[in-house]
Amino acid sequence: MPRPVKRFAIFTLLAVAITAALVGYWRYTVVKKQANLSGSTIEQSLAAGDFVAARSALQGLADPGIRKQKERQIRTAELEKALSVRDTSLAAVAVGDDGASWIDPKLLERADLESARESIQKRDFDQLPKLEEKWTGKSAIPASWKLLEIDSLLAQGHPEEALKALKAASFTGRDEASRLARVALLEARDPAKAFESIDQGLAADPRNAELLSFRAQIEEAAGRVTDARLDYVAAVLADRKNPLFRDVLANFYLRTEDFPAAAETWRDAAEDTGLGVYALKSWFWSRLSGVALSKPLPECHQAGWSELIPLLSKAPADEFWSPALAAQMLKIPGGPDRPEVIWLDLLEKIRTKDFAAAKARLETGFPNNANRVRPNLALQVLVWLAAEQGQNPREAIAGRPLPQAPASNDHPFISQFSSWARNNLTLEEAKSFEQWMARPEALVGILFTTGWQGAAVIMGGAESLAPQAELPDWFDYGYAKSLQRSKGVQPAKKWLTSLSHRSIAADLYLGELQLASGEVKDGLERLEKISAGDSPQASRAAWTVALAALDQGDLKRARELTLAHSNLAESTQGKEILARVSLGEQDRPAAVKIYQELGENSVDAMIFLSKEAFAAKDWAQARKWTAALARRFPERPEFRRNLLKIEEAEKAAKP
Repeated sequence: MPRPVKRFAIFTLLAVAITAALVGYWRYTVVKKQANLSGSTIEQSLAAGDFVAARSALQGLADPGIRKQKERQIRTAELEKALSVRDTSLAAVAVGDDGASWIDPKLLERADLESARESIQKRDFDQLPKLEEKWTGKSAIPASWKLLEIDSLLAQGHPEEALKALKAASFTGRDEASRLARVALLEARDPAKAFESIDQGLAADPRNAELLSFRAQIEEAAGRVTDARLDYVAAVLADRKNPLFRDVLANFYLRTEDFPAAAETWRDAAEDTGLGVYALKSWFWSRLSGVALSKPLPECHQAGWSELIPLLSKAPADEFWSPALAAQMLKIPGGPDRPEVIWLDLLEKIRTKDFAAAKARLETGFPNNANRVRPNLALQVLVWLAAEQGQNPREAIAGRPLPQAPASNDHPFISQFSSWARNNLTLEEAKSFEQWMARPEALVGILFTTGWQGAAVIMGGAESLAPQAELPDWFDYGYAKSLQRSKGVQPAKKWLTSLSHRSIAADLYLGELQLASGEVKDGLERLEKISAGDSPQASRAAWTVALAALDQGDLKRARELTLAHSNLAESTQGKEILARVSLGEQDRPAAVKIYQELGENSVDAMIFLSKEAFAAKDWAQARKWTAALARRFPERPEFRRNLLKIEEAEKAAKP
């Protein structure tokens, strides 16, 4: 081979070798950087609870050993998260189908326990024995399996056998408290026995959320709503990560018609558990009640939900649902069948005047879970749709369950609808009611009557609602209240002012809105005129004017206005005014006497009496009234702090 050719070949081979080495080094550097980036992404995603992102980052790990190690780390964290919020679907994904023998057996057993518990809730009673047998002889939580056996007996309708098994068993600590909670449940018809079991359980485990929640249910059933609320809240605080107690508290708020509180409770649940369904519930009740959430919806890292929540947060304020939301909900298992989604979709159809589709949805098997959200609402909307379209509204209720007979404290519309549906109106009354139901405003009234004031404002077009005929006496006041709640004082005042005629209740509310917006002279003139009349609203107007007189230092006027209306003078609000008048006149004994008579019926009284007792170093009374305030307002920590101050002052006062 000629020397030049040989030299060229050598140089070429060297160049190729050097290039290969450089490419190899470059590849090694890139792979290493990618691995470092993936590792960092995995750690950050795990810290944020974003398991989808963590799993995606595994692809950047070229080393099979490291990838396997990180995958196990992700699955373990995923399982721990699933168990903390009792999410069996997430737990199944974490365990996988490879047996996961490397996972801590205690975690695997807890996963099986939750799966068995869910199967009982679904009335699948074959799963429990299989899973229980799997852990026979090696269970770390045998008492939990025994309690689940008893739950299965209860679910199958064998309460006597369940109670016998409970009384024969004996555990310790939290398990013993759980046993006693079930005993209390089965003895609930005898409140004394139930409370005895609960007290024994709380002695064993003072922060047992299950017992606190059940005690709240008994208190609620007995009409002790304030005590019930305190225990429902205490149950949540005792077990913040358990979604069950959040649900129980939120549903308590729904039963007591405090929809904004329910929305806030579910928002907090979404933040604590990371479950998207709670964010949806929170948004639903906030949007329909018309009260904005105190904080934005939290992020959610569940598949499907993580994309839905931002869409909800950005949804226009005058819409219920959208094609984009519906498309995203299809990606969530069971999403389109959720009752919140069914109602939002129905309301949006009506808002966009797709009445035929809305009516068809209600007529062709409206789901029971959606109907239970607000009983009778679906029937009322169906009757409105039929009347609005010129059809016979009675055909809408033919063959359907009728609403209960009206109660004495029902809203006038609820009472009239029930009487109409049950054929208890005269022909003239029925005709008048059906004519009202054919008007667009009737749907607005239906919505705010059921407590969905935000939905009513959206349907009514806010303050642009312009009634074309005379309204029922209850409508203008109810819609103005809805406007104020959803949009604020000014829109409500503007709408009321635009009406050519107002009911006395609406005129009273307009006066109060004028006071709230600084139009004191006009507001007081309006209210004084009402207070001088003999309408049911006269005493309310007198109360407001009396408060204004107190603020202006006109004690005589405040007393005269209060005593001029016997129902006001005998009410808690009236007595509070008289007590303040006595204080202003330096007649402290008279004020003390009134406040002592009011007791726990008045927040004013409790605050005054607690301060009086503290100043007099009567620690028992100071503790009594401050504890009562803490029970009434469990969300306000200042009262609990005051209890500590009383303890400190009492100790310091001892010789």
